[in-house]
Amino acid sequence: MMVWMLADADTSPAAWTERVANIKAHSENLTSVSPCIYDIAADGTFAKGTGGRPYAQLYPHMKDMQAIGLEVIPLIAGPPNTAGQQALTSDNGARFIKGAVAEAVANKWAGYNFDNEIRGKLTDASWRFLDGYGVPWMKFLNTFADAMHAVNKTLSVFICGCCGWVDPLFPLGAAVGHCNGDANGNPVGFASHEFVGTTCPQYAASRLDRVFAGSSYGLDINGPNPNPRMNRSTVKVLKELTNVSSAALTWEKYATGIKGHFPYCANASVPSTCIFDDEARQTIDWLGQELGVKHISNWVNEPSSQAEWDAFGYFLQLPSPPPPPPSPPSF
Repeated sequence: MMVWMLADADTSPAAWTERVANIKAHSENLTSVSPCIYDIAADGTFAKGTGGRPYAQLYPHMKDMQAIGLEVIPLIAGPPNTAGQQALTSDNGARFIKGAVAEAVANKWAGYNFDNEIRGKLTDASWRFLDGYGVPWMKFLNTFADAMHAVNKTLSVFICGCCGWVDPLFPLGAAVGHCNGDANGNPVGFASHEFVGTTCPQYAASRLDRVFAGSSYGLDINGPNPNPRMNRSTVKVLKELTNVSSAALTWEKYATGIKGHFPYCANASVPSTCIFDDEARQTIDWLGQELGVKHISNWVNEPSSQAEWDAFGYFLQLPSPPPPPPSPPSF
């Protein structure tokens, strides 16, 4: 159970003392944090805090997280444009990998997360500018993963993760925002493409440790039925979508990205409106024991309500998910 971390508007020492105390008080309900502190620079090299990432605000507090017993797995953001992407892969990322691995070893990071969101929009045509980028990007990720594994560290990535799923009720305006289809319900745009011109099968075949699928952002694990945001149960949509994306990315690699709906909060800015109930427990049971989810990460920051902490902890106390059934023999 991980949280991606940004600096709050208040970065004063007093505010950070309060945040650290909150995390320490609930540390059994969390395993790792992913501060958003690194980037691919415009010249393709490993960079600290460029592109608006709050390196200076977050980095000094990561030793506090390690002292609490949490793994620190920093997030690396993508380059500002395709020129930076080309600079990165011109040498298969050799300069970048050397700098990133040295930084991870020096700071005792447990690994890295990659969030490279060079992308099109809701039509296939909008993704054509990325033709030819996917193969060198995946080659780089595999080489980077090998280098991290060589020093006993991990590499994961964040993707949209529709993996061909199209909202059957609203294909032209998907409830989850991205997994849309054409007039015939065929996947297009985000449903048929991935960041940097890749595909879900490429991630399934990669040497990455896990792949966080963010298409489940905004989907509740409990709450009103029908949910007023969708006029139907978001739990049902969550199950339909994650069934498809986890199968496409493989049971071993698939991880769930969540965004402020774990569990349901009538008003996320008011902690007392967050509700952890039997429906939330049943959905988490399904995610962990039936779907086989082993990793979940929340955008963004640690919980502000006890209900959220309880949901995190409930997921962590589940027994290890069962392995998938063996594939049938081929003849």
